[in-house]
Amino acid sequence: MSNGTVIVVVESPSVMPLTVMGNEEGIAIALEASSPVPLSVCADEAPVTIVIPRGAPGEQGIQGIQGIPGSGASISALTFEFTQGTPSALWTVVHNLGFYPNIQVFDSAHDEVEGDVVHVSINELTITFSAAFSGVAIIN
Repeated sequence: MSNGTVIVVVESPSVMPLTVMGNEEGIAIALEASSPVPLSVCADEAPVTIVIPRGAPGEQGIQGIQGIPGSGASISALTFEFTQGTPSALWTVVHNLGFYPNIQVFDSAHDEVEGDVVHVSINELTITFSAAFSGVAIIN
C-alpha cells in the first residue's frame, strides 16, 4: 500500500470513537467496542473516501412516567412589563406577582441599563439609576 490519503466519513456521530489503523497489508476500522473491520482499499495517488452508513433505527424506548400537573399559569402570566414614560432616576414598580422577581431594564433606545433594585415587598420594587431616563422594565 502506498502513502495515499484515506478519508473516513461517519454518517452518525453516535458511533464515535472511531479508530483507523493501517499498514502495508491494509486498513482496518474499529468502532467503539466492536472488532476491527478489514477493508480492501488501494490508495495509490487519489484520496479514498470510506463512508460508514448509519445503521437501522433501534427499537422504541419505554414510555416515561406522567409528569405532575402544572399550575395552569402561562409564562406570560408570570411576567410584568412596566413602562416609565417620563424620565426619572427613581422608578417605583407595583407588579403584584407575589414573589421577588428578576428585573431587566431597557432605555428608550432599547439598550439594557443597570440600576439598584430594592424589593419593597413581594409585589412592589424600586429601581434607582444614576441619571433620569424613560424606558421599560421586564419583571419575571
